[in-house]
Amino acid sequence: MPLVDDIARYATGLTFDDLSDHAIRTVKQRLVDSLGCRLGVFDQPPAVNDR
Repeated sequence: MPLVDDIARYATGLTFDDLSDHAIRTVKQRLVDSLGCRLGVFDQPPAVNDR
């Protein structure tokens, strides 16, 4: 069986209770950081690659 199937089975079998406190805290921090970045550029023009 391909590795991707093993990873998918593992990921879909996880529950919130399977996660460590550290993992939950880290995900929350990343989510808040991502939202903060999004809010920070909300009214800015899109980035342009001039190459």
